[in-house]
Amino acid sequence: MRATLSLPAARDPEVLERLDPTPFSQSMSTLSAPLNYRCQFSSNRAEPFNTKNKRGVILVDKEIKFVHLAEI
Repeated sequence: MRATLSLPAARDPEVLERLDPTPFSQSMSTLSAPLNYRCQFSSNRAEPFNTKNKRGVILVDKEIKFVHLAEI
């Protein structure tokens, strides 16, 4: 165990600079593509519901304003 702590590679501060991130980047890209597709698909399906809810909120806000005006 003591020998593994004294290896030159363990003390080399530039070991991360010599690593090639290309394979890691490619695998992350490959893995994230389906997730990105599902997020886009879900977002596109939820958009009509958000629009409908937004119209409902606007109508309720108008009704609240009219109630406040009627109380005055």
